[in-house]
Amino acid sequence: MIFLLLIAVHTSSCGWYAIGESSPNGWTAHFTTESHGFIFWYFASSRWMLAQLNGKTDTDVDRTAVEMAYTCVVAIIFAVVVMAVFISNITKTLMEIATISEGKTRMHRLVQVYLKNHGVHGEIASKVRHHVAEAVQENRQKEWDIESKVVKLLPLQLQKELLYVIRSPILKVHPLFNHTKKDAPQAMRQICYRAVHPALVQRGEIVFDAGDACHQMFFIAAGHFRYMRERTSPGSSFEDLTNDVMHVETLGKGMWICEPSLWVQWINQGQLESASESVLLEIEADDFAKAIDHYKEAKDIAAEYCQLFICALMQKEELSDIVEVLHN
Repeated sequence: MIFLLLIAVHTSSCGWYAIGESSPNGWTAHFTTESHGFIFWYFASSRWMLAQLNGKTDTDVDRTAVEMAYTCVVAIIFAVVVMAVFISNITKTLMEIATISEGKTRMHRLVQVYLKNHGVHGEIASKVRHHVAEAVQENRQKEWDIESKVVKLLPLQLQKELLYVIRSPILKVHPLFNHTKKDAPQAMRQICYRAVHPALVQRGEIVFDAGDACHQMFFIAAGHFRYMRERTSPGSSFEDLTNDVMHVETLGKGMWICEPSLWVQWINQGQLESASESVLLEIEADDFAKAIDHYKEAKDIAAEYCQLFICALMQKEELSDIVEVLHN
């Protein structure tokens, strides 16, 4: 695409120069006070061509009828071609998304009908639906790839709007982001655009382990995880540590982990393992700080919440990567 665009600019630039030279009153006649070489004329023509792509024209030079006609023809051709390519790419990606969604719905419907027709109920039916759901989730990577392709095709403001619509419902289950969404929506748009990064996690993959330095908070957008850490009782002796039991929690969609990394230097206290093919939304601490830096109300909300969070964290008898301070 870029190569074809360069060829089109080159061809149109040469054509523009040829039209200027073909008439004694052409646009090149305005530069006759000095002697100019090939490089000057080529870049002067290219500058005019790029000005058309940017929606600007040379209003400071009186152009001939042929030159004005050439300008209109080039502008129309480029407008039609670029718009056709843009619409084609958008349509293709949206059709791919619709196909994936339709395939999932059709598969789940067929399974339900099959189980009902054969009188399959209870535990067996539940296991069948569970395994079919996992098989369907294999297309999740393609979904996120499509999202990234769609976003790249859009202008900046539309990118922010789209990612806000997609990601804010997941984040607003957390009291901080729910408050920010209500009272500082522009800052929330910036957070969704700049600080939130989706990541696909394969089944059995270790996201982090105890002792790892942690710089991001995680929201679970899809799938399930197992969080495991050693549990120690207050006042345990050194000998008791060998008898510590593992504390295991299951995390699902709408839950979060590693929030302390946003507010303090944090070391992971346990291990997070994916129990299925899953999707995480990662919020990098530095990116979060930069996203709200120019929004006073959002910074005030974050500062107030940070104080409450750190006070609650200091009162915990056992450190964990799962810390819930306030409820919505």
